[in-house]
Amino acid sequence: MVVGVAVAGWIAAWLLPSGHAAQEAAFLGVAAAAFSGALALTLKRWALSRSLQAALMMMGVVFGVRLLLAVAGLAYAKVKNASPMPFVAGFFATYFVLQWVEISYVVSESKRRGPGGL
Repeated sequence: MVVGVAVAGWIAAWLLPSGHAAQEAAFLGVAAAAFSGALALTLKRWALSRSLQAALMMMGVVFGVRLLLAVAGLAYAKVKNASPMPFVAGFFATYFVLQWVEISYVVSESKRRGPGGL
């Protein structure tokens, strides 16, 4: 699922922005969000096998990783004298789709485990 969303994001980043700098920033945003989504699913799978407390802790860790990636991407756009909007659009469009994938995973996993879920 993460790969499919990333590919769709890369295609949109290639087609929508005008100019090489804007495309590069959009590609970076999609890549950062896809990486954080893959990391989030991996960490949440690990945490769900442990406890609810571990799952909640991983939510905080993933939020921090995403925050750092967003700040780094905006700094990169600033250094390249590019508009930050293509990065923001690529990052958050991909992030919002992957957030639903993560939520769906956690819900289905808790249903699979039955009452008490986690």
